[in-house]
Amino acid sequence: MIQLQPQITRLPLADLILPMNLLHFDSQKLIALGVPPEDAKSIAQTIITKHTMLRYWRKLAQAGIPSDDARRIARAIAKYDVIQTLPSARQQNLIRYYCPIVCRCGLWRSALLLSQPSKLTPVS
Repeated sequence: MIQLQPQITRLPLADLILPMNLLHFDSQKLIALGVPPEDAKSIAQTIITKHTMLRYWRKLAQAGIPSDDARRIARAIAKYDVIQTLPSARQQNLIRYYCPIVCRCGLWRSALLLSQPSKLTPVS
């Protein structure tokens, strides 16, 4: 008689730690806990940015960018995606240097490099 072994699917650690989709984190949950609305929005943006940065960093590091450079690039792109903050000149240079890999990872944002870092888009 043939015995079949059940297949065990292993989830990545991040999926176990962060089961909910933080990209849609609702600041109203924090307000309900007594956090002032201004702080709740800031905290929610920080949570979303950090989660997004982690996802981007993982993609970039797996594609071959050294860990420190991948972290800097991921932070710049996540901040741009979440709060429309433009990268510093150093971050822009890293993005240009690793352009083919950033594009391959689906993280290329042309507006990141077309604007000057000194002209930051105001956060509303």
